Amino acid sequence: MIASIQNIYNLSILLLREKMREPGWLFWSITFPFIIMVALFLQTTDSLNAKLFPIMLSFVSVVTAIRSTGAYLVGRREANFLQAFVSFPVAQKRYILAQIIAGFVFTGIIVAAFGILSSLFFNDVTIAENLHQIMRALGVVFCVICAGSMLNLIPLKFQTIMGLVTSTYAPMLLLTFAELIRFPNNMALALINTINPIAVGASFIGNYNTSWLVLTIWLMVC
Repeated sequence: MIASIQNIYNLSILLLREKMREPGWLFWSITFPFIIMVALFLQTTDSLNAKLFPIMLSFVSVVTAIRSTGAYLVGRREANFLQAFVSFPVAQKRYILAQIIAGFVFTGIIVAAFGILSSLFFNDVTIAENLHQIMRALGVVFCVICAGSMLNLIPLKFQTIMGLVTSTYAPMLLLTFAELIRFPNNMALALINTINPIAVGASFIGNYNTSWLVLTIWLMVC
């Protein structure tokens, strides 16, 4: 038992280091969100809308969690990594568990750093609120990592899957903006966003009125 835990721990550390060396996450996880926030900040007087903070935290959480675990497993599957180097079922389970742990730690670090830095754009968000929302974002990260790991079961190539997934980032973010900031009472947007992970995550992080049925369904899916 101790040897198994040590094995998973060591493998998680190795995978975490490997994720840190991959530069692809820099754009969607850091650069793109900050470009949006700077562009919006330049159009305001001194502070951004406080509702934008959980939206951007949710975006970074969802995008980074998918890239750090789901996309990574798809790439390893396409390279026949598991079949070639991790042949035993127990070893495969340890490998996937280590991937989830490494992905959670990696994404958690990115989300925490982004949350702390981006809070400079919000005068109405206190330090206590900032930390509370970051902690809630970690719950979103865990759920998305568990759900994102299932991308490995889709019988498509890595480029196809990532192309499809990446093409949904901007529409999901815009739909979330539309519902939570521009048209908060629009029933059509609210209905559409029940299947939008960024919108559901933003509602949970911001502690807004979110249907428990919607949250329960998403938890079951994850």
